[in-house]
Amino acid sequence: MKPTTIYIASDHRGFRLKESFGQKLREQGVALHDLGPNGEDRCDASRFAVKLAEALQRDTSARGILI
Repeated sequence: MKPTTIYIASDHRGFRLKESFGQKLREQGVALHDLGPNGEDRCDASRFAVKLAEALQRDTSARGILI
């Protein structure tokens, strides 16, 4: 059975939670694609929401988490 693909993204305030949650998912063997951000520098949340929506539009069998 093919593992479920999950895309994950956040804004700068959710970065630590995204990293922690993402690590737990990886430990469970989930195919996780981190769309960012890559740090806690202030960023525009909508930028990452759009990236997540576009990824889910391309990969219709995947799931997404936006923090």
